[in-house]
Amino acid sequence: MGCWVVCALPGTAAAQGAVERGRASFLEADFEGSQAAFEAAVQEEALGVADLTSALLHLSAIASLLGDDELARRHAQDALAMDADARAPEGAPASSQELLDSLRDAATPIALTLVVDRTRLDAPRVVARRDGGLHLATELVLVCAEAESVGEDEASLPLAPGVDRCEAVVQTEGGSVVAEEALSIASVAGPTEETETVLDDPGTDDSNLGLVLGVVGGVVAALAVGIALAFVLRSPGPPQLTGVTLE
Repeated sequence: MGCWVVCALPGTAAAQGAVERGRASFLEADFEGSQAAFEAAVQEEALGVADLTSALLHLSAIASLLGDDELARRHAQDALAMDADARAPEGAPASSQELLDSLRDAATPIALTLVVDRTRLDAPRVVARRDGGLHLATELVLVCAEAESVGEDEASLPLAPGVDRCEAVVQTEGGSVVAEEALSIASVAGPTEETETVLDDPGTDDSNLGLVLGVVGGVVAALAVGIALAFVLRSPGPPQLTGVTLE
């Protein structure tokens, strides 16, 4: 289990010092010394996103200068995943900027989503998913109250009673936070776990009232027709039809 975000304090003096040493060595053309400083900062220090991106950009430029084009590409892709507008650092060769420009359109930013999965109403879960990948070793950490789950691209926890907030981060081994997201459980609308069926009162339902009135009206009409027929059948002599002579 990696160090949770509370263990990491991005931008500490030690982390900033390592990044500054790497930049100074780079500008002095001490590329191996700069590479060692930046690699130590990335792997061991809790850097802020800006410093982590800068370190990766410098490492990409150094790899290119030392002839390792594949490593240069990997570091550049990671830098663009965190900052789509990333630029080559001061003192980098023109090829470093050209590499970034060639990879920019295909870069996939790191994104986190947090949802409440209510597929099983009796056992809802909070699920964190990461979109986008890094060559840099990272882990996804989900925390809900005192519970914690660690994964690579997905982590989940049961939604315990009383939990109203969950947080997730993607972080490096050194504790640098690459992406973070929070979820307020109270604001998440979900299906009701228990449903109640309520029968309408026919006396107050307009549609039922209309049906009753229609039936009553039909009965009254039928009675009227029956009375009229009875009157005709009881009348003496044949009925007189206008315009017709009966023999």
